[in-house]
Amino acid sequence: MSWGTVGQWRTLSGNRVAPVITLTPDTVFIGLNEAIPLPAVVAVDDLDGDVSYKINGPTGTIDNAVNGVGTYQYMVSDTEGNTATAEFTVYVGPQAPVARAGDNLSVDGGQGFTLDFTQSSDVDGEIVNYGVTQIAGDTVTLDRTNPALPTGIAPIKLTAQTLSFLLTVTDDSGLTSTDEVSVEVAAVEGPIANAGADQSVAVGDVFYLDFSASIAGAAAIQAYELEQTSGSPLALDYSNPVQPFGVPLLSNANENLEFQLTVVDGNGFTSTDTVKVGVTASLDFFIKAVDFSSDGLEWEVEHDPKDIELYPIALSKWLNGDSVVNVNYEFPTDSGIELLNAFVLGGTVAPMLSGGNIGTHDISVTITTNTGRQRNRKIRLRVKDL
Repeated sequence: MSWGTVGQWRTLSGNRVAPVITLTPDTVFIGLNEAIPLPAVVAVDDLDGDVSYKINGPTGTIDNAVNGVGTYQYMVSDTEGNTATAEFTVYVGPQAPVARAGDNLSVDGGQGFTLDFTQSSDVDGEIVNYGVTQIAGDTVTLDRTNPALPTGIAPIKLTAQTLSFLLTVTDDSGLTSTDEVSVEVAAVEGPIANAGADQSVAVGDVFYLDFSASIAGAAAIQAYELEQTSGSPLALDYSNPVQPFGVPLLSNANENLEFQLTVVDGNGFTSTDTVKVGVTASLDFFIKAVDFSSDGLEWEVEHDPKDIELYPIALSKWLNGDSVVNVNYEFPTDSGIELLNAFVLGGTVAPMLSGGNIGTHDISVTITTNTGRQRNRKIRLRVKDL
């Protein structure tokens, strides 16, 4: 409680407003060993008026022979006992800037970010350079069109990571200061390959692989790449890359065909899976691989009679990028050979024929490509009686 004045007497007023000290100036810059110029100090109270005569100070110690910063303190009290203080700041010699690299950030992979160095400061000059060095994480190229606000794109990876940057600011006196900032980058989801369920087929049957259960991650799947890793080499039809199909052509042995699927997404990430196709041999027909790259081939089949499947090979070099649009077979009228079916496989054709009569039969084959090129071949088939 405090006392107010009525006539010659003080009465209880309850005033708790402190006086105000004003320093002019409140900050000075001096060179080494220069004298410290003290400020003009004025103190005013709401009830007591000018109380400058009550100011206590300066107190404190400032060494003007050492580069740095120091303060003097001033204090004053009014008749109510309310106290105020003020500080007088003295910078001795050139002062280093203060680097502020900004708040740490959190972003997703592939997302842009901006580092904010604008809170950096220099009390006795100006900042003339913002240098930034990456000290952790996958390398990011920063766009420093605005050196105080550089921008970058967070790396795209399947695992999270931390990018760290070291800011070095330089002022017009050549003095420097450093600060660090980090950017937490979240992991990006990659694709998951699914080559479909294993399956079993009989020789000569069409089978389809199904990759449609593959899952895209952060980016869409761009490619389905398939490699046969075991079994007799087999040409597949990729007209639908998600569901390629083929026909196993074996004569007398069971085997497993194994394929490895690799899916590639728009970020370049990959995933693999495998699928097996168990092939059961069949005694119902005879399969022969025919090399259409040369004439005069002869082969035999025992006369059950069995069905015969001709599987053209060695066409890729001759095709030279073309595709097969038609394969025409001509059989002697007395051969007893009949075309039962034909499978399109990777741009060529594998026909299935009936067994034919006992004897020797010359088969004429004409292959036509999509550009009109033709190749004529003759195949000799000898059918023997058991």
